[in-house]
Amino acid sequence: MKKINIYHLCIFLLVLLEIIPKLSYCGAARIGLGPFPPHLYIISIGINKYPGHSFAYSVSDSRLLTEKFQKDYLNYMYESLRKGEFQAYNDLLTLKTDTLPFAGQIAVAKFYNLLDFRLLNDSSATISNIKKAFDEISLKAGPEDYFIFYFAGISVQLGENHETFLIPYMNDLKPEISGSYIDWFPIANTLLSVKLLSKWMDQIQCKKQVLISEAGNGEEFSTNLAVNLFEKNPILQSSGIRNRIIITTNGYGREGEPCEGTESGGALTNLLCHSSNILQFFDDPKAYEFEITKKDIQCNIGHLQNIYSKFIFEEDFRKLQQKLASGNSMRGNKLIGDEHNNDKTTTVSHKPKNYALLIATNDYNNNPDWQDLKNPVNDAKAISEILKQQFGYETKTVINQNRDSIYTSIIKYKNTLMAEDNLLIFIAGHGYYAKDFGAGNIVARDSKTIAEDPYLDTYIPLAKLNVLLDIIPSKHIFLVLDICFGGSFDLVSPDLALEKYDLTKADVPIDTIIARKKDKYCRIFLASGTGNVPDYWSNSLDHSPFAQKIIRTLKENNIFFTPGILYSSLEGNITEPKFKSFGRHEAHGDFFIIRVKQDLHQ
Repeated sequence: MKKINIYHLCIFLLVLLEIIPKLSYCGAARIGLGPFPPHLYIISIGINKYPGHSFAYSVSDSRLLTEKFQKDYLNYMYESLRKGEFQAYNDLLTLKTDTLPFAGQIAVAKFYNLLDFRLLNDSSATISNIKKAFDEISLKAGPEDYFIFYFAGISVQLGENHETFLIPYMNDLKPEISGSYIDWFPIANTLLSVKLLSKWMDQIQCKKQVLISEAGNGEEFSTNLAVNLFEKNPILQSSGIRNRIIITTNGYGREGEPCEGTESGGALTNLLCHSSNILQFFDDPKAYEFEITKKDIQCNIGHLQNIYSKFIFEEDFRKLQQKLASGNSMRGNKLIGDEHNNDKTTTVSHKPKNYALLIATNDYNNNPDWQDLKNPVNDAKAISEILKQQFGYETKTVINQNRDSIYTSIIKYKNTLMAEDNLLIFIAGHGYYAKDFGAGNIVARDSKTIAEDPYLDTYIPLAKLNVLLDIIPSKHIFLVLDICFGGSFDLVSPDLALEKYDLTKADVPIDTIIARKKDKYCRIFLASGTGNVPDYWSNSLDHSPFAQKIIRTLKENNIFFTPGILYSSLEGNITEPKFKSFGRHEAHGDFFIIRVKQDLHQ
């Protein structure tokens, strides 16, 4: 029987006594009691034991760097609380005392769902456990949270294209680790390719992500990772939806070369563990890079040949790609996103407007994986006409278009809408859920077959769409998805409480109620289901059963509609709809579809 550690038992009891009275705040970040601290998610992998080869410090480096992130995060959080930035968590200030040890503070942060770290070391660092960690975090992490991935072990380059693979832990690894990796290619599918790693990271909604590794040849590793991880589509590059950071080495990773005043271990990990608050690279990454580089030079880790540490920023990658895309001739050449000022502060003269973007695809270019559909275009056109004629919306339909045209249509709203404008988006067509990536996708007209495109580069990931919509300046956005697996658009937020306003005992006119909510961020989505959804049904041949009920409800002579009212009209649908918030949604935020007044007297 394992002996109980009295010290840790005391810590547990102390933490328990402190946090039980504060249970009402648990999970506040996901139900709109914000503003709230960004959560910190970490997957930290260290592998010492490989067949035929072993390291001395990979596991300890994994633990040390994780602890560094934890300490710096706690310092950041408590400092923010002292400044009054996260009032929903003010009671946590009482827990920052000299009498509460570090382990107790970590327990509190985990209890409040602020801190989630997965240590996968040696035998626990299997490919299945790594995927499980990514799947679980993708169900929790929101756009404003932090995500860190750390790998200490071995990486190899295989094939003619020198594709990079991280080697996870395997019980029976053949061939054994040796000076040559040419024989690894036949078992490449059992390793973790950088391309697959990039797809897993893409499904995590966090806009702020950092990948750290000094495994293998950092030069090739960082190049391959940047090409796969950073956004390459020039249309999406202009939106700047993410600014991820890669921290690695300029040559091969080394261990056992401590700098003065540090422990022996991985040289890069040592530099990071003995830096100032490591989370500052989210706020001022260039300043943090300068700090690490200065220490790198002082320690002479590169042995007077070059700088050992290497930082790659998605922002720099994006600027370079845009420069290359523009070419030397600038005659009439303009990138999307340049045509408007990105400062969307509402001016006194701006009159809020209502916009609707309706995207529908019937035609899939004879793709054998995706048969043509009958009703998405019918549904989009019918809803567009109702919104335009009865509710005064400025509508735009995007019919049977390819992936980039869909992205372009969305990004134009990012560049033109003001904070007080309202945006409704309706998307109908095929959807696909990729189990290997744990992610839902929209199938565009030009999407390839799964066999031709196993990494789904020609599809529209719902996780990417989620972040893209959230950064649109409008405070009020309502997304309606009538696609298969549309409910996977956001796996983080809880279901919304239903608000139909039919039982509201109002002392003021509805205009006053709406005005009170205008400053609250609203990010709501309504999806036709979490699995397969029908294109038509026996009692609904010209529209999908989901769209038909929405159309019928909008035709009712109500003064206004909300997502909650539309959701309530879908009771009894052949599929079970999902009704949730996403992104920056605030408690009590709502979206109002208000009928134009002249129609009320018809």
